[in-house]
Amino acid sequence: MEDLLVVTSGERSLKVNRGDAIRMELKLNKSQFRNTWIHIGNSLYDFGVDKKDASTVLEVTREQFLFLEEMYNMLDYYRDKPMR
Repeated sequence: MEDLLVVTSGERSLKVNRGDAIRMELKLNKSQFRNTWIHIGNSLYDFGVDKKDASTVLEVTREQFLFLEEMYNMLDYYRDKPMR
């Protein structure tokens, strides 16, 4: 069974696999939040590379959750497109 990172705002949550955690961390690093949300990027990266002490739960604010959820949904969009 694959380990998943639970990203939660307390109200809502989404489950992210290791590969998607790395993809999200890379996208976050290119966003306007790269410096202010560095702790989120670090958590995504640590989980993605299977760091020994990485947390499996990432608690975020509602605003952060909505941003991360949109980013995650875009990964689904690109993943479903056929390769050319």
